[in-house]
Amino acid sequence: MVLSLITLIYLICLGVSPEGVEFSFFFVDPLSMSLNYLTFWVISLMLVRSSKVYKYGSHPALFIFMFLALLLSLFVAFFSKGALSFYFFFEFSLIPTIFLIIGWGYQVERVQASIYFLIYTMVASLPLLIFIFFVSGGMGGFDFFHSIFLGPVSLSFDTVFSKVVVLWAVVGAFLVKFPMYLFHL
Repeated sequence: MVLSLITLIYLICLGVSPEGVEFSFFFVDPLSMSLNYLTFWVISLMLVRSSKVYKYGSHPALFIFMFLALLLSLFVAFFSKGALSFYFFFEFSLIPTIFLIIGWGYQVERVQASIYFLIYTMVASLPLLIFIFFVSGGMGGFDFFHSIFLGPVSLSFDTVFSKVVVLWAVVGAFLVKFPMYLFHL
């Protein structure tokens, strides 16, 4: 049933123009659609690959619920219109991920890994949250697309050092979630 609902949503949104379609809380454009297609594809592959959970009966209903909660939080994050709602729902995806690591992880150190995951992600995402508040003060709101229609936001980053710090503050929150060397334990 959930799969048919998601398919219906995608069929409705297939005709999205490059300018996007704006709803009250959501904004659908080709980039958000492609990110949600990728999210759906990866989570579907993860569900198909997890045959041991279904075979040995280690709470498969809760397992599927955690994946659906992760899918829903990422869908809302990628369709969100505001930067603060994107941040909130993207970080909310930590909760189902931590439950999946603790409940169905195969390594002995899964509790320690989930604690490290939580700490590293929250520490790396706090500069992004500060940057969102800083930029939203210059734009007059948290809306992503507010600056597109009103022109660029004039933020004064004079030195190269401040530009590098801002770049790492914004990109660092996403690098920690990727399984990259030096950023992912």
